This record gives sequence, structure tokens and C-alpha cells, in this order.
Amino acid sequence: MISDFAFPGLPGSGPFFQCIAVSQTNDPVSRGWFLYALQHEPTHPTWVGDYPKMALWNNPQPDGAYHLTVNLFDGPSLAFQGVRTFALDRGSMLTGGPANAIGFTVPLAGVGDSYSFVAANFRTGDPPPAGRDEMLLAIDSPANGGVTLTQVHARFFHVDFVTPANSTLGVGANHTPNAEIAVNGFIDAFTNGAGFTIVPQQGTADRIQTLGDKIMTPMVYQNRGGTESLWTSNTVCTDANCLATQRQAQPSSPGFVMRDASSVTRQVTLAKAKPHSLAALAARPAPTAAGAIIAIPPSIPPTA
Repeated sequence: MISDFAFPGLPGSGPFFQCIAVSQTNDPVSRGWFLYALQHEPTHPTWVGDYPKMALWNNPQPDGAYHLTVNLFDGPSLAFQGVRTFALDRGSMLTGGPANAIGFTVPLAGVGDSYSFVAANFRTGDPPPAGRDEMLLAIDSPANGGVTLTQVHARFFHVDFVTPANSTLGVGANHTPNAEIAVNGFIDAFTNGAGFTIVPQQGTADRIQTLGDKIMTPMVYQNRGGTESLWTSNTVCTDANCLATQRQAQPSSPGFVMRDASSVTRQVTLAKAKPHSLAALAARPAPTAAGAIIAIPPSIPPTA
């Protein structure tokens, strides 16, 4: 599957779509694709979904779902409006059928200081147990640099393609987190003076940006002998001058272990934070907001 977002220009009123292509066979070069166009926010057609991130999950059974998250901005003003998450019916899309998309918009009251939600991605190894809901993580993006953060926001996305109204994201109408995962303190990699442009390069005074206020790279799910864990990374400041380095996080049972990934030859286990397990997330208050299926037609006629 490949994807890109399409729009006539910004600032502007759209329309704004996520274009998705699913290969018809295991030969994506010569056997054609099923094509889809997903509007970022159907109830607000002038909102654009930026920074799209996708993931693959094996539930609901039997064929699982493709997950998509985007940051929502008002097209004309570019004002931030929240985060939208989608689940797409993988089994149907593999045969060119409807995407049966289920989507939720997390409003400003629900996202708080965070954005750029990242969904867990299952690729290989032991699969998540049947019925395990998809998990989304996010970190805060404070208004000012230098703020020490000590938690990661965690949400469950329960998907039901048979009865879409049973689908839920997070807790309540604002889809707030199911859990706040306590972690060792870290500082997002940006400063008030330089913004994100803080990474030095050899041979030039120009610096590159970090995008240091969000989780980067796909979030990897692993299941080893029944011990489930999520692997994430984000860029953090490591000194008073905000020297940037990558930091990996592994929420797992019995504790939340942080590993310094600034060097591939050095892994330092930091002091454990409060105990955390995926089972503990499941014990949080049950979400109450109902989902709704979004009408998306079957695949556009395939191309050769």
C-alpha cells in the first residue's frame, strides 16, 4: 500500500483528500492497484490533514485494519483544529471493495498540548492477541522550549466494521487518553530562539530541523512469548544548548524502560518509571463516544 495527500493549494479551501493505493497482487509493478480517495474531515471540508502517518494492525479479525492519523488545520487560515484518526477495512480493500472507513476527530479540548498521534504497527513475529485494540501514542508540544515532559499519552482505538457505532477512540466525547504513561523526564528538541533548526552539519553553518515535538518513525509492536511492547522514538535535548539526540521508548510489562539510542553501540537502561503494562491500559474507564462509518465508494477502477 502507498499513500499521499492531494489538494489544490494552501492557504485554500480545498478539497483535501488522502489518496491510497493497494496493490491487487504481490506484484505491485505489473499487476495493478486498487485506488481510493479519503476526505480528511468530511464534516469540515475546508480542513486539511497534514503529517499523515499509517500503520497496519491485525484486529479486528480476520483481516485487520489500515490505520491513518493526520493533524487537522483550517485550510484558509492554517489554524490548528485537532487530530483525526481513521481505520480502513483491510480485508475489503485487498479485493477492491469499499474502505468502510471509521474516523474520529479529536478536538482541541481532547488533544491538549499534543498532536501527531502515531498508531502501533504490527509487521512480523507473534501477532497481537485476537481482540487487542489498536494503540495510539503522542507526546506534548509545549508552547515554549526547555519544558521537561514526564508522560506519554496513550489511547485505544476499538474498531468494529460490522457495527461501526460500537467503535470507540479514547475516553468520552473529546477522546481523551485512556492512560498517561509516566516516563523519565525529557525535553523536546526545539528552542525558543532557533525553533527546530538546531542540528549542526559538517562544513556549513546552516542547521537542519528536528521535528522534535512529536514521536517520529513508525511505532513498532512486538509480542515475545506473550510479553507485548511498543517501540517509539523522538528527538530530545540532552544539554543546556539543546544538543539533539534520538531517544527510544519501550512501554512494556513490567515497567516502562527507556533506552538512550544516540549511539548504536551504546544502550543505557535508565531508571524505571512507574510500572506499566498494556493490561493496565485496558483497566481504564471504558470510552463512551460512538463511532460512525464514513461513506466511501468502492475502489476507483484499477489501473494497469
